[in-house]
Amino acid sequence: MLHNRYCGDWQPSPRWQATAYAKRRGFFEAHPEHCNNLVPCPACGYPTLERRNSYEVCSLCG
Repeated sequence: MLHNRYCGDWQPSPRWQATAYAKRRGFFEAHPEHCNNLVPCPACGYPTLERRNSYEVCSLCG
């Protein structure tokens, strides 16, 4: 079930491909075992959210 929470095939748009954000989010999307059962924030890329598409506020982004 944990696998269904992650999109291992996430790809950044062309203008974001070389950014630290794209590398960070891509890593956590591809390696959910490093996320401690959390999903990456769409703004910062760090795994801080309980689930996708909710009204949670990332603890890092504020």
